[in-house]
Amino acid sequence: MKNLICLAKYYIYIGCVSILLTCACNQANNQKAKALIENVKQLNKIGIENTINKNEITTYLENNSDTLNALINLLVANKHAILIEQKNIISGSTVFYTELFKQLMQQDPSFNFQSFFTELKEGEDFDYYFEKAAWVGITSNGVAYESYLYYDENNPVSPNFYHLANRVLADNKSKKRFYGVNYFCSNCNSDYYIDDKKVDNYLFAVVALTQAQADKLKETNLLSISDISHQLLTTKDINQFIKNIKEQKIIQVGHDDYFKQKIFEIKMSEFYSTSQLFETFDSSLCVITREAFSAQPYYELLQCMAYISNQKFAPTAIIDSFKQDTVSVLKYTLGKSKYRYVLNNKENFIDVNVLELINKTLSENDVNGQFYFLDNFENEGTLIYLNNLQYNFLIDKKILNVIPVESMFQTNYSL
Repeated sequence: MKNLICLAKYYIYIGCVSILLTCACNQANNQKAKALIENVKQLNKIGIENTINKNEITTYLENNSDTLNALINLLVANKHAILIEQKNIISGSTVFYTELFKQLMQQDPSFNFQSFFTELKEGEDFDYYFEKAAWVGITSNGVAYESYLYYDENNPVSPNFYHLANRVLADNKSKKRFYGVNYFCSNCNSDYYIDDKKVDNYLFAVVALTQAQADKLKETNLLSISDISHQLLTTKDINQFIKNIKEQKIIQVGHDDYFKQKIFEIKMSEFYSTSQLFETFDSSLCVITREAFSAQPYYELLQCMAYISNQKFAPTAIIDSFKQDTVSVLKYTLGKSKYRYVLNNKENFIDVNVLELINKTLSENDVNGQFYFLDNFENEGTLIYLNNLQYNFLIDKKILNVIPVESMFQTNYSL
């Protein structure tokens, strides 16, 4: 009798636990369902219309342990996003790329193309991190776009994918850009985390968003989307800029192979300003850093400045006695004049006021040109040499924002 009572108590206990677990599961599912419905409402508010019923909510939550993933699959079902499996990229099927670009066109009709080709590459050193690539090209409204799309098992999508696709949207005056959407997982074999959540390397989504929609998604954390800028230079802007600086002989073109290589790099990149675009032509620029990384930083700087000025600034007999955290002397000869500067090197930092002194020596020697900064100088800056005609052309046409050296240090730097 005692055994029967114990057995009865045991089954009652198991039943109670089962009921509690069921209630807990139901409560958890109810919370997830409410969260999913609320997320859908927020998407609808920013113009991403989705429809969902009770049966679909159950299905989405059963198939996705993460509410965000359920939301991604809902976007896919409503044709607001496309879900891509990494294995299709790794397999290198040309059919995959054809279908992918067709799906992008469904996301935004501005991404229209009249012709398409792809060629798979493998075993060549295309990039430091990747050894596989698809050479993809499309033609949209008479403009040809080509790019390598690098990939491997751990990095299925090359940034060039977004560069190419979003350049097409920018050229075709679309208000949208393509964004990557992270797909989360609990049990997948991945070492990649965002906010302590494991990201699935094998699945990702692409969604077309306006700037306002993307900002709202980032603000509310509804979706984990990639960082994309809408302020892209169009192909027309880029071509006109290159034509202007080439005609004005502002860039050191060098041999034809160099120029062709730079044009190739430009085609595969995104640019948000003409300064950023100009930095592609690195043979026309000097990068100066506050911190010294060599035993003779002034000597190396003067050599670079001589090169980018095409020897308009051509110092000889350079003596650089740089010493860390002390006063040092820089000497050089320009034309028939000899120059000697006492420079104050704080810690391991060079005295960047030497640039203003060099510009003064150019004026003293009747050299028709000066050195300018391409952007604000903080820990480093990029120098360019322009003659007076080139400088006036850039300023009058508002083609490139260059900053006089002396004004930079009056406002941004003090020793």
